[in-house]
Amino acid sequence: MTRPPDDPGLSPAALDRGIRLPSIDLMRGIAILLVILYHLDTIIVLPLGWGLVRDAAGSAHLAAGSRVLRFMLLPFHMGRVGVNLFFVISGLCIHLRFAREQAEDPAAPFAIKTFFLRRFFRIYPVYWVALALGAFVAPLLYGVIYPHDPPVSGFPEASDLLTHVFMVHTFSKMAFMGIIPALWSIATEEQFYLLYPLVFVAIGRRVSLTRIVPALFLLSMGWRLSLILTNPPPPTFWDGPFLVWAFGFSLPRYYEWSLGALLAYALARRLTLAELLPFLPGRLTRARPWVVVAFGLGFILLGAASLVRVRLKWLIEDPSYSTGWFFVLAATLLPSSTSARAGAPAAGRAVVDAVAGFVAERLRGLGRRSFSVYLLHEIVLVATTGLMMRFHLPPLAVAAPLGCVLIWVFCYPFYRWVEAPFERRSKRVGKLSRA
Repeated sequence: MTRPPDDPGLSPAALDRGIRLPSIDLMRGIAILLVILYHLDTIIVLPLGWGLVRDAAGSAHLAAGSRVLRFMLLPFHMGRVGVNLFFVISGLCIHLRFAREQAEDPAAPFAIKTFFLRRFFRIYPVYWVALALGAFVAPLLYGVIYPHDPPVSGFPEASDLLTHVFMVHTFSKMAFMGIIPALWSIATEEQFYLLYPLVFVAIGRRVSLTRIVPALFLLSMGWRLSLILTNPPPPTFWDGPFLVWAFGFSLPRYYEWSLGALLAYALARRLTLAELLPFLPGRLTRARPWVVVAFGLGFILLGAASLVRVRLKWLIEDPSYSTGWFFVLAATLLPSSTSARAGAPAAGRAVVDAVAGFVAERLRGLGRRSFSVYLLHEIVLVATTGLMMRFHLPPLAVAAPLGCVLIWVFCYPFYRWVEAPFERRSKRVGKLSRA
């Protein structure tokens, strides 16, 4: 997973011009694909959940049913780690501009007005359109499609709608995943942005980012541990204060976002993998970066293993996922001394490169549209479930592929006609501020 040495999106000139990074779009494509797979599993294939249930002490075990099917679909269920990847990518992309300016001039000014205007035009108008579709169009659509009881009856209450409009719904357990469940992470992202000028600009001018990230890790662990020690083990995801104050609140999750900012710091200063990760043996970071990728995947598996105990889950699950993605991204984006597949035969390498290039281009296209897909894909999949019930479609063989096709049919035009114009407007704000 090392980057191609001729990747124009990671060249110094490209970084200086601030052009879109193809490798980041590729990782965004992977992230949204993982999220789609997770919701295909939980909405269409196994709508009652993967089957992990807990006793009063918080220990997990599989419920009755086909364990073979559940383990076959485990990779789908693990797609929830795509949100953690999004958080790390977000920290990278948001901090990269200022990190480049600081690399050239440590006293570079920070245009706070420009920063928030760019974030506003990039996020809010598109979010509000998607919210309107989820609040007023989706209930009508479900009422037509579902043969019996639709999942949503009527329009949301005014209070629920207002909390979503102002992105404060994650502070209420009742509203947390209302209207469109995926919108919780957009609200958490907005909290990251609000804290950015304080943490990464004001404090960041005085304290190195290599110290800020460990401090945020300690803050996250201390916050989570205090919740665990002062509350009984929650038998379900919704019990106790964990959903609001550990899962959706910015402070215990800012460490995850800061990992992306650390990658931006490394890219802006042209650091190598060995320079960013001096605690790892040099032969791994210089000659075998694939081992760093495996190291990252090990952290992701550690997060998954924490699900067996609920206290352990709320302590290390999400930090482990994001730490794992940090290592994967570092090995993918930062330069190393060895190219991938250096010893492969020429003919075999050509075939592999052609297939990898085709897949990568499809993922980059998906990544460029990932915000639109993320906002709307759950509405499409819930509607697909209604079609599955009405016409008795096999869930895995027919309904799941149909859901993927419908996501493309609805989300790609949404990107072109809704997201892309505001994306261009956001970029113009940045250009005007530099003029």
